[in-house]
Amino acid sequence: MIIRTGIAAFAATLLAAGTLAAQTIEVKLGTQTVNDTQHLLGNRLAEELNKRSNGRFNARMFPASQLGSPARMVEGLQLGTQEMFLAPPGFLANVDPGYQVTDAPGVFDDVAHGHRTVTHPDFRGRFLALGERGGVVGAHVYGITTFTYTFREPVRTLAEFRGKKVRVLATRMESELMAALGATGVPMPFSDAVPAIQNKTVDGARGATIVNTPLKFYDVAKYSVLTNESLVTSVGAVSKRWLDGLPADLRKMVIELCAENETWAYELALDLTKKAEDGWRAAGGELIDLPPAEHKELMVRARAVGDKLMRENPRTKDIYELMLATAQKTKK
Repeated sequence: MIIRTGIAAFAATLLAAGTLAAQTIEVKLGTQTVNDTQHLLGNRLAEELNKRSNGRFNARMFPASQLGSPARMVEGLQLGTQEMFLAPPGFLANVDPGYQVTDAPGVFDDVAHGHRTVTHPDFRGRFLALGERGGVVGAHVYGITTFTYTFREPVRTLAEFRGKKVRVLATRMESELMAALGATGVPMPFSDAVPAIQNKTVDGARGATIVNTPLKFYDVAKYSVLTNESLVTSVGAVSKRWLDGLPADLRKMVIELCAENETWAYELALDLTKKAEDGWRAAGGELIDLPPAEHKELMVRARAVGDKLMRENPRTKDIYELMLATAQKTKK
């Protein structure tokens, strides 16, 4: 009898341990970047998911493409093998091309205007729902910064863009934008930008000070033109397959936690941008604003590129028009 009781107790212990283990849900959060807003937000989300779920989640952050390329991570979301990807929405364009609209130039006055627009209830819900049929659920969106142009030689007027070769992403949007400014876009990986400037393959690069300062772009190109013509945003993309399989309380927790951290991430991005600009100047770099009339002309040319590309595709037209209407509503 004692032996049987002992066996029964041991079996019950094993069953309880197995049940507890079965309740632990792995959550892998990935980014392409490291030590930036997205990475720091991912750390925060992982910590809070573990804390609020009382150990039912085992959330871990994997920065610097540890989970693979952006395309691989998006595929992981669709298959349910990766739970969350924090990235610029343009990386989700193959899921739905509408994710490209926040990249359209000439729409926002500054990063604050862009953030107000993308988080406004009129736009936010529609935008984050774009990928659901493709297996991706948007959980958060926020503005990070705006694009800049970093050159080896000073560029102080719009006319001085003419003839310049500028490293860009391999997108039609960036290539046509360069053409509209009189420059030539040279598509190449971001990691090749500094060597390309150094060996004079290109005259400069399109990027953002928040990234350029930590990577010491000022060593090869110390002149940075702050055009503010395009917004850099980030979304929290969640696997729909994984999310749908969660208990209702945990599913609600994931969505609410991401949403409530949008403002935190935006304010962190503003702080990191300010520190990056101060660091740029401290390292001997120069931040240049175009004369007001020329900046206005740049915005007109940039807006024409976005209008053309976003309105010609039926799958981007409606969400683009909604973004424009929301941007008009959120102007100050």
